[in-house]
Amino acid sequence: MKIDRNLILNKLTESLEALNYVNALWLEGADSLDTVDEFSDIDVWVDVEDGKELEVIKVFRSALMEIGELDFDYEKDHGHPKIRQHFFHIIDTSKFLIVDLCVQANSRVFWFTEGKEGEKVKVLFDKKNVINFKPLDQKKFEKEVIDRKKYLEGEFRIMKVDVEKELERNDYLGALNFYLSLASIFTELQRIEHIPTKHEFGLKHASRDLPRATRDMICLIYTFSVIDDLRRNIDLMSQNI
Repeated sequence: MKIDRNLILNKLTESLEALNYVNALWLEGADSLDTVDEFSDIDVWVDVEDGKELEVIKVFRSALMEIGELDFDYEKDHGHPKIRQHFFHIIDTSKFLIVDLCVQANSRVFWFTEGKEGEKVKVLFDKKNVINFKPLDQKKFEKEVIDRKKYLEGEFRIMKVDVEKELERNDYLGALNFYLSLASIFTELQRIEHIPTKHEFGLKHASRDLPRATRDMICLIYTFSVIDDLRRNIDLMSQNI
């Protein structure tokens, strides 16, 4: 039996949909964006009744083990008090086919926003209308982006001086410390220019989100090995904001 993402998803759907304390199951990431390839993991989200998070993780693990033996079983601190995040991998499947599970308590207040490229989902089931989309408040969003751009431009100016100061000292590591923040600010400014609804994504999806010329420029900015490279790249960034 060949183990692939369809087999895994069918098994998980079958195992979780039957449970009365599981409200919804959906996919984010590549499955929701229709960008699945041989390197894609599986980003699974489950909404459960409060207090049932650990039980669902156990059911989830058992469902995967019915498919094959696990060689990776790791819980990560998600950072949100009502979300538990767990990673699994089935032995003898592609090393890239990690199952990234997020289990959220039903009392978590959340929604997705229509028109935001980074908030697409693929619903496998939703028994209690957990998954809701709210329209983007265009006027409010435009103001937030304008304010964010103004803030970043100020940060760029300050950070640029910090980098140049360390360059004058001929301190490569000190300059690099500030330079990486400068490059991150520049990347977000480029996103605001080209795809503002994903301005906070950093380098993630940059290869598909940004125009070729912008991608090439950002690649160059993140290419460096000596102090002179940093000087060159600072000039390039300064000319393009």
